Amino acid sequence: MTLAWAVVAVFFVIDLIWFPFSRLTFEPGNLLGLLWSALVLLAVYAIARFISRRVKEAPSRMGRFVAQVADGVRLWISALACTIALVVVGAIFSYLTASLGLELRDTELDTIDRALGFDWLSFLAFTSASPAVATVLRVAYYSAAPQLMGVLLFLSFARRPERLAEFLAIVAVAALLTAVLVTLVPADDGYGVYAPTPEMYGCSATQPA
Repeated sequence: MTLAWAVVAVFFVIDLIWFPFSRLTFEPGNLLGLLWSALVLLAVYAIARFISRRVKEAPSRMGRFVAQVADGVRLWISALACTIALVVVGAIFSYLTASLGLELRDTELDTIDRALGFDWLSFLAFTSASPAVATVLRVAYYSAAPQLMGVLLFLSFARRPERLAEFLAIVAVAALLTAVLVTLVPADDGYGVYAPTPEMYGCSATQPA
């Protein structure tokens, strides 16, 4: 997971240098919460690693099962720690870039959408007219985090460290590229361009939060 942690390090260094010159402040309570989370993860990792090593060569089937579970927990904690670190430093970076107050590019992006044949208002009308489609899209959107956790759990307890590292590296690099793109091309969304009225929604599932 060297590449994934390298991306975390890039975000962290940029945040560390940029933050003192920004108008942002960091809530001390959040810092304390992150510290406690790190200590808990470290403790669980240490325990899982200890158990995995002590009973790895156990002759009994139960002993081998416990070792496998402990090894899965160790891998999952490693992946979870990297993911949390990426989310934290990436979120701080996004706030820093947002504080620049650069001009939004929603109008230009909408022009590109139209050139590609995508009409935002037509799509809104389509989803509003179909509760089933609206529900599917909403579930897909809000299931992103559970899907990520599911992949981490599966690869960890299936004890596939190479695939786990590959997955985290892809997520980290994608996050870095996305952060750079959002910084260069800041945007809000279609709501800012079209300002749709509540009457344009045919079902509550598609209404913005």
